[in-house]
Amino acid sequence: MIKLALLLIGGKAFRAHWWAPAVVGSALILLAVVIIADLADGISIFATQFFGLVFLLQGVIGIVVTASKETTASRLASGLKALLLTGLGVLIFLAPTGNVTVLGWLFAAGFAVDGLTRLFLVGLVRFPRWREAVALSVVEMLLAVLIVSDWPLPAHLDIPICIGLLLVGSGGILLHFAITLRNEPEEMAIYAFSLFGTRNWNENAPVLVGDDEPEEGPKPALTVHVWTPTGAADIKTRRPIIDRYLMAFDVDGKPSTGHAALEVPGEVYLSHWPVDEIRASARDLAHVFYSGAKNDMQGMFLPSYEYECSDWTAADQHVEFTRYDLRRLKAYWAGYSQLNAYNVTNRNCSIAVAGGLESAFEGSLHCSYPWLRLIALLLTPALWQAAYIRSRAEHMCWTPGIVLDYARTLQRIIEPNHAAFPLKLLDWLHDHAVGRGVKEITP
Repeated sequence: MIKLALLLIGGKAFRAHWWAPAVVGSALILLAVVIIADLADGISIFATQFFGLVFLLQGVIGIVVTASKETTASRLASGLKALLLTGLGVLIFLAPTGNVTVLGWLFAAGFAVDGLTRLFLVGLVRFPRWREAVALSVVEMLLAVLIVSDWPLPAHLDIPICIGLLLVGSGGILLHFAITLRNEPEEMAIYAFSLFGTRNWNENAPVLVGDDEPEEGPKPALTVHVWTPTGAADIKTRRPIIDRYLMAFDVDGKPSTGHAALEVPGEVYLSHWPVDEIRASARDLAHVFYSGAKNDMQGMFLPSYEYECSDWTAADQHVEFTRYDLRRLKAYWAGYSQLNAYNVTNRNCSIAVAGGLESAFEGSLHCSYPWLRLIALLLTPALWQAAYIRSRAEHMCWTPGIVLDYARTLQRIIEPNHAAFPLKLLDWLHDHAVGRGVKEITP
C-alpha cells in the first residue's frame, strides 16, 4: 500500500531529504517492536484503538459520501463498503476492553483466505520467484492457525501483533525506498526501483534527463480501453469470477481473454496482441497460464483504437484520466515496444497497460507537503483497494478485468473530480492557505 502511495507522490518530493523516509521507517519498526513486546504500558492498547479510529473514520466518511453517488449500484457498493469499515473500526476500537474472539476470527479468516487464494494463483502461473510467494502464503496461513488456537500467544495480543507486522512491513519499505533514493541517479524513475520489480515488469521504466517542458494548453485525456472477456465474445454459459478475471469461452468453445489498450489521441497508443490466436480449452488452463519462457510467442503492436474497432470490435469499457505525465508514458512505451514477445501471463496486453499507467502516474500527486499527502493517501480506502489489486496481479498476472478494476480505482485517487474525501480536504486546505498567502503579499 505504501509503495503505491510513494509512486504517486514521486521521488522528487523526497529526494532532497532522502534520510527522512529512513528515519520514519526506523521509527515504525521500533514502534512495532514496542507494541508486539508490550514494552510500554498501554502502548498496545493505544495503537489498537488508534487503528480502530482510522477504520471508523473512513467508514463514517464513506457513509456521508455514499449519498453523492450518481447510481443506485454505486451507492449500494459504497454504502456496503462504508458499513464494513465502520463495523471493523468499532470492533478494533473496543478490542482492548471487550471480547476479542470475533475480531480475532475475522483476522484469521482474512489471512487464511488471502493465503489460500495466493497459493492457488501462484500454482497456476508459476512465475520465476514463485517460492517467495508460496512462503508468504504459508506464513499467512500459520498466522491464521495461531490466532484461532490462542497458542503460543494469548488472544489479547492478536491484534497488536497484526498491527506490529503491518508497521514492520511499512517501515521496511520506507527504509528500502530511502536507501534507493540515495544510491540511484536522479533520472531513474521510482517505478524502476527493485521495490516494484517482483515480476520484472518494470524493466522498461523511463529514465528521463532534465525537467519536462511547460505544457501549452490542455492535453488530451488518457483513456484505458478494455474489452472484457464477456463483452468481446458471444458467451452462452456464465461463470462470473472466471469470466471477469481470467477468460470466458464462447458458444463454439473458443477462449476469450478480452483485451486492454491505452491511448492518448495523437500521441501514443499501447496495444500488445499475439500474432497467432490462442487456442485452448478449459482443461488447458494450467498450460496456458504458465508464465515460463517456453510459453512465449510472437506478438504485435496494433496502431490505433480505430484500427482495432474496424478489425475486431469496439471496447465495452473505458476509463479516462486528465492528470498524467505524457513524457514518461512515451518513454515507457518506447522501451516496451522494442521487444514484441507475448506471454499470456508474463507479457500480455494488460501488463503493458498497467506498466503504462504506473509510468504515467508517477509523481501525479507531487506536492510541496509530501508527508501530509502520504498520510491522506493512507487514509483513503481506494488506495488500499488499488494496492490489493496490484498485489493479486503480481502473484498471477494482469488481465483485462483486473486492469479495469485497477484503472477505476486509480481514477478515484488521482482525478480531482473523483478523489476521495481525505485527498479533497488536503487540496482544499492547501489552496486556502496559498490563496491567503497571496492576499497577504498583494499590495
